Amino acid sequence: STTMSTWAMVVGPLALVAGIYACVRVLRGGPVVAAAAATAPVFVGPMWTSLLTGRVNEQTAPCLAGAIALLVALTLRGPHPVRFGLLAGLAGAGIVMMHSYDVLFIGVLALGLLMVLRGALSWRRTALGVGAAAVAGLVPILPLLGVILGAGGERVSDPPSLLGQWGKAVEFWVTDPQRYVLLGYPVPGGSDVQLSVPTIQIGLWITIPCLLASLLSPLLPQVRWARPWLLAGVVFTLIGIWTVASG
Repeated sequence: STTMSTWAMVVGPLALVAGIYACVRVLRGGPVVAAAAATAPVFVGPMWTSLLTGRVNEQTAPCLAGAIALLVALTLRGPHPVRFGLLAGLAGAGIVMMHSYDVLFIGVLALGLLMVLRGALSWRRTALGVGAAAVAGLVPILPLLGVILGAGGERVSDPPSLLGQWGKAVEFWVTDPQRYVLLGYPVPGGSDVQLSVPTIQIGLWITIPCLLASLLSPLLPQVRWARPWLLAGVVFTLIGIWTVASG
């Protein structure tokens, strides 16, 4: 428990800040913008929830996601595919063992980074990088592969709350203000008591305009660095709709 607490207090926040700063800088965002982007999740991101719930692995894993997504993208577009591939594979294996769902987010964000990063793709570099990542990732995972692939009980014990109600699912994930409550929002169909709290209201007044402004990132070169994050947000909104309404 002491090791896990230290990990959450030291490694998680440092990885969160460093990873997002690196992503923004690689995507040609200025140092001041990168610093602001990297600092914001410390206050509105997963670590606060981790302190409240005590589920360290569930919240530290997404703190590492940005950095690992960048490693994956640099494996395919960077000058050192083997070095970055080994790091990406090993880090990805760690995420699988810590909180496997975040691998999906890493993949989506890495795809967004690849779309924006400069540099030509080549078959040779891709093969070297993917091979290095596969070796580094599979070696630590192989002893646990059966357990990981057999983890299907959660969906059975926790059925979708809006099964077949696609309209309500879209309403919650897109237009319901509760969806944008910082530090965690209630499940679809839950109480909206949080919306009466002044601090929650202030957070919404800040968050929703910023999210609406992010829709301009595909058009404005000054916010090119935000495009991968916008892609990830759109994809996971669709995943949220699907998982809450589909069996």
